[in-house]
Amino acid sequence: MGTQSIGNALTAADEVVVARVKSHKEADYSETHIPALINVEVIDSIKGDIKGNVEIAKTLMCYQSFSEDDLEVGRIYVFPLHRIDLSNAEQTFDLMIGSDMPVPSHKMFRLPVCSHNGLLVDGQDLYTSELMPGGGRQLKYYMPLFVVRALLPIGLLSTWGIVVTIVIAATVTVGTIVARKRRRNAKHAA
Repeated sequence: MGTQSIGNALTAADEVVVARVKSHKEADYSETHIPALINVEVIDSIKGDIKGNVEIAKTLMCYQSFSEDDLEVGRIYVFPLHRIDLSNAEQTFDLMIGSDMPVPSHKMFRLPVCSHNGLLVDGQDLYTSELMPGGGRQLKYYMPLFVVRALLPIGLLSTWGIVVTIVIAATVTVGTIVARKRRRNAKHAA
């Protein structure tokens, strides 16, 4: 199974936010059964309408481009978020919530797994966190934030959105060329 691109992750997300990391919190396995989480302050919603402070559950399985523990307090990121309820076992299969008993309802968010899971914001530029061939990670320029704001609502960040756009552009180009040739030929024939 491959790693989902950041474009596909943003397109598939329930919500996409620009948010500042406020803190990391350890799991609470007492009565609340809250997993380890990241507290963020939403600065802007690109997709959806989230405002204020949000809890993002830390996950335990699969690759993520930004390790959740490496998301720096005070830094701003673009996060593709999925809504979850801790009482729904299907939504929490890779969260360590420390209980074999039913867990009370608690709504929060999670980042995508087996996927790129965020973009670092630096001014108006966005950066992915990429694996280096010899190990380790490095930031790689992705695109300006305003371009993500423009392309996400029309689906042009996902692989299929790009393919559909290319097919439409090629069809329009071929159609325009054929129509011009026909007009030119009809003009010369007359």
